[in-house]
Amino acid sequence: MKGGKDRERTLSAVPKGRGDFPIWLGLGMWLFATLGYVALSHYLVPEFPLWIIFVFGLVWTPLISYVNARMIGLTGQGVGFPFLKESVYILSGYERADIWFAPIPVGDLGGTAQRFREMELARTRFTSIFKAEVLMLPTILIASFVFWQFFWHTSQIPSAQYPFANRFWPMIATMQSIWLTANKAGASNFLLQALKPEVMVGSGVGALALFAYPESSDGSRSEHVRAHLAGRLHLAGGLNQRLALMPFDLGHPIWVNADEIDLGQHVRHARLPKPGSLAALEKLVAAPQ
Repeated sequence: MKGGKDRERTLSAVPKGRGDFPIWLGLGMWLFATLGYVALSHYLVPEFPLWIIFVFGLVWTPLISYVNARMIGLTGQGVGFPFLKESVYILSGYERADIWFAPIPVGDLGGTAQRFREMELARTRFTSIFKAEVLMLPTILIASFVFWQFFWHTSQIPSAQYPFANRFWPMIATMQSIWLTANKAGASNFLLQALKPEVMVGSGVGALALFAYPESSDGSRSEHVRAHLAGRLHLAGGLNQRLALMPFDLGHPIWVNADEIDLGQHVRHARLPKPGSLAALEKLVAAPQ
């Protein structure tokens, strides 16, 4: 009994030289920063419900941070609730887009506990992280401005010299606009227009891809496709397997390597009625579903 109490006292004791500061100081710093974010968010979006900002900052963030700190320590993994903030914005009834840019104090700080534990194992004082952050902040800001200034002066962004930005920035902007209108009503809500159950369910079952076929090729096109797939089938291990039942149903079916793959059962030829429109193709592909 005495040994158990000594062990508990040892585990709860703060190691010397770790750089800890009083718990009340840490809580005070967190409360001050959180209330600062709450005040700033309310100033930027005064019509958004203030109680939601308070719940995010003073209830949800510390709760999920504590849960994930425990989960990471026990299992190595945390938990998450995807699209929680977005769902709250939509259900709040607030329809302006400025809420998506407001610094709402919602986050998960559970991973910070793991970082502190790594520092402890590396015999690094906790106060050293503050010194590192103070040194890194001006360095990162100055280096970032110099970095972007150099690239911006070489050529306009986006432009042909930056093909990624030239191609994907419009796509990224479109995806962002879908979320930025998610809390609007009527035809302005791009999210509701993008959510098409028939497309989502259908894409989970199958997909349609169009390929250009050389006009100069001889022979059956379907045979060429089968021959091409047969020559590369060994590169996809999962496509060379089949389900095998256990004797007397003593266990779940398992995947085993198939002795032979009949591509004729997987690659089939079908002809569209003239004039062979895209609508007719989509109707043909959708028919088996």
